[in-house]
Amino acid sequence: MSMQTEFETSISPTSGKDGLVTFDADTVKYRRRKRALILRNQGVDSTSVDSEDVGPQADEPAPKELGIRPLRFPRSPVRIAPREITLQEWEGRVVQIQGRLVIARLVDITAGETEESEEVELPLDDVTESDQALLRPGAIFRWILGYSYASGRKERFARVIVRRLPVWTAREMSEADREANELHNAIFGASEDWAASAG
Repeated sequence: MSMQTEFETSISPTSGKDGLVTFDADTVKYRRRKRALILRNQGVDSTSVDSEDVGPQADEPAPKELGIRPLRFPRSPVRIAPREITLQEWEGRVVQIQGRLVIARLVDITAGETEESEEVELPLDDVTESDQALLRPGAIFRWILGYSYASGRKERFARVIVRRLPVWTAREMSEADREANELHNAIFGASEDWAASAG
């Protein structure tokens, strides 16, 4: 198993990206040993040395790939995020759940309404499994209809997003009403007194 060693070098641009190349570790060792043997055998009595006669070991074959290989960077596919166009958006409040249906009152956000004006029955399967556990009477959600464009295809989508806020209990709502009445009476006086003075 050959190891790859990475160097920065000033070689021709065709060798690799930004001059980064890889050297096969076995090839580098082979060339160094060969060069050392050639230099050692070049004595006064020696003439020239054939490269085949000075292998590092007699039984060691020469590496098949000699030299420098370009460092290859894998190309990662470019993923384009899908583009979405919202056609209609409502804010809903769950009234009750009947089997696999969610009955809810809706406020039309697209039309700029602020009051609940519509009632709808949504299939529970239109809600993601993680959000289904959050659905109970009083839960607030957004229901969005629109088109999604991805990979050259146009697809229609319907998305239900449940707001992750705690639902007010009946006790909390009655306490809030009581505190609001007390604050009103402290500012404007008791409602009976105000009605008597106005009449």
